[in-house]
Amino acid sequence: MNDHKNELELIEKWLLFSGIQDQSNEEIKHGGVYSWFDKTVNSYAFLYSEITGYALTWFTYLYISTKKDIFRLKAEDAFKWLNERAFHKESGGVLCRHDGNSWRYQICAFCNGMVLNGLCNFYKISKDRRVLETAISIGDYLLQDMQKNNGSFYSKYDPISKEASNPGGKWSLISGAFLVKLAIGLLHLSELSNIAKYKLAAKKLCNWGMEFQNENGRFSTSCDPLETFLHPHCYAAEGLLVAGQILNEKSFLESARKAVIWISEYQLDNGAFPSYFADGKFRKETSPDMTAQVLRLWLMLDEHDRPKINFHRAVESILSLQSFDEQTHTYGGIMAGNAWFKETNKNKNFVGKHINSWVSMFSAQALRMSEDEDINPYHLV
Repeated sequence: MNDHKNELELIEKWLLFSGIQDQSNEEIKHGGVYSWFDKTVNSYAFLYSEITGYALTWFTYLYISTKKDIFRLKAEDAFKWLNERAFHKESGGVLCRHDGNSWRYQICAFCNGMVLNGLCNFYKISKDRRVLETAISIGDYLLQDMQKNNGSFYSKYDPISKEASNPGGKWSLISGAFLVKLAIGLLHLSELSNIAKYKLAAKKLCNWGMEFQNENGRFSTSCDPLETFLHPHCYAAEGLLVAGQILNEKSFLESARKAVIWISEYQLDNGAFPSYFADGKFRKETSPDMTAQVLRLWLMLDEHDRPKINFHRAVESILSLQSFDEQTHTYGGIMAGNAWFKETNKNKNFVGKHINSWVSMFSAQALRMSEDEDINPYHLV
């Protein structure tokens, strides 16, 4: 299904060698993964714990697939940064962002969930007890300080005031459906630790998250139930699909299937999937990471459950934003699409200027999965 091996190789080389994972001699930075490289200022943005967690899963996935030591070594660097720099001992979780000089003193539930699954994946290849201990600390922190009795999670936590909250506004600042993706790391930790509370927490989270889904499969992702941003819609579906496969829970699997069917009907002529749904219709903005999310979900469904999409054209839409600038920092990576510059920072000048770490990881994984659909669900980045 994938005839883009050269493009895939370039993305994977960019993730390894471009510097998007810091390889400097500065201890506070080394091993952390940046959010993106910004061509407008010719530098990286912030170090991002969430994306470093994704990188742990990504490098582990590739190490298992290829047996190449470089992926294990990159994973080791990511773990050391998370464990020695991002980890906040007093709370038991990881801080979210470091701007190169200082930390933003905030702990995010979603960020910690992605780190948690990355740690679980890395533990399987490293057998380092410290990795599991950090994972258990994060799991306990999430359950004790951020999960509510109904299964939901607060989105943010202030380690100074020791208060959890949902600041509101954009989709990532509410207690929303996107948080269902935390179920992946919680289920993984339950398997590795043989501690049932993490599994129970994941099941409660999934049952709560399905309350955001409309009958047609659309997840409401903002304070307005009539609005959906494709990125968190897919996060919810990812959590439910993986949980359904791990637990053999038909209601979770059906929810994820419906989520994929809903978005499949809106594929654009260029192959991408539109990102903003409001007032009963989609706007035209797209981004490769979200199209890649749809493709990964589609590939993880049983073949007879897959709705009709134009897979080849979707891949072409992703690769249309691959960077071929002749510089190491950018060559081969995938740029964020205009969906990220419409409602978030409303700066159209950034379109085609951000070569993005998670956009590249999601895109590369979609391409790899098109060659080998038999992916371990826990390896979903």
